[in-house]
Amino acid sequence: MRSISLFLAAFSALPLASSHYFFPHFIANDNFTDYYEYVREDTQGYMPVKGGYSSDDFRCNTGSQDYASKTGVYTVKAGDTIGFGTDFNAQIEHPGPLQVYMSKATGDVREYDGSGDWFKIYELGPERFSSDGITWGVYGKGNFTFTLPDVPAGQYLVRIEHIAVHGAMEWGGAELYFNCAQIEVESDSESIPGPTVKIPGVYNGYEPGIMFNMYSDSIVNYTMPGPRPFPDDADPDVTASGVSVAPSTAWTLPAVTQYPSSVIAASAVQTTSTPFSMETPSATSASQPLFSSVSSEKETTQLLEASAPLRTGSEVSVLATGTASPDSGDCEPPVTVTVKTTVTVTNAPSCVPMTVTATITTTVFATNT
Repeated sequence: MRSISLFLAAFSALPLASSHYFFPHFIANDNFTDYYEYVREDTQGYMPVKGGYSSDDFRCNTGSQDYASKTGVYTVKAGDTIGFGTDFNAQIEHPGPLQVYMSKATGDVREYDGSGDWFKIYELGPERFSSDGITWGVYGKGNFTFTLPDVPAGQYLVRIEHIAVHGAMEWGGAELYFNCAQIEVESDSESIPGPTVKIPGVYNGYEPGIMFNMYSDSIVNYTMPGPRPFPDDADPDVTASGVSVAPSTAWTLPAVTQYPSSVIAASAVQTTSTPFSMETPSATSASQPLFSSVSSEKETTQLLEASAPLRTGSEVSVLATGTASPDSGDCEPPVTVTVKTTVTVTNAPSCVPMTVTATITTTVFATNT
């Protein structure tokens, strides 16, 4: 029996490839802290969060606020190496990006609920695109460390998240694994970290990096969800050719309209309507017909963010709404009109998002008095 015991002990020390995991260990300058010593415990356990983007529990996971006062606060300095470790050194095998956010507490971080501003400090995306699929930076890893940027002194929540996209072809299919550590930063910095977001509010689930079909052919681009990392010159750990990081301008969460799934098979599209205006001609003689038909062209640009790349030959419906106004008092008062047309995608790259520019031809019937 002694040989069996030794075998089991040796086996338990090996890193495990894991499909479900969490991050109970905080790492600071190679100090691997104890299980939930500085990370808030939660009641979610090994199970991921799917959907739930509007819940307060999306900050530090389900029930974690109840453990905040029981969790320690680790003191670090700006510039230190910090990070997180998985449970039992489990190696992540789920595909998807890993990101880290911070939020400064208004007082004691052990009482802070995370309702303030959050900013991103680290992201780890794809490493390689090939005909065999995407190689993600998280593969085969259980510990993730990064440099704490030069943030002002104070107490903070540090939130790590991994977004698993193997089932993310539809809304709510992405699996999110996340936890929060509690730290106190010693620093002389007077920087203003940003861009900032709110949690909940940072995601709505329709982002192209969250609702994402990793099984599409010829993927050569991936857009990291959320804002760009702080500071502006941060070097995100995203090395694959063709990776898109967040825009360099100030980031705000866009308004989203779910587009009908029938537009593009296996793709979910979000779009915004483009306003336009046009004028109808006035009547010039009594011999004109009761309705005069006027054809006008108006160019409009639509941003289509798809979970799967738009392919050449795809037909996309484009909507535009606006006001048709008479140019004299001889016609009816202005009315709101909606124009719908269909464009065919040509020479489409296999990436998202895509901007489709279409010329919409509208016909307005003016009523003569």
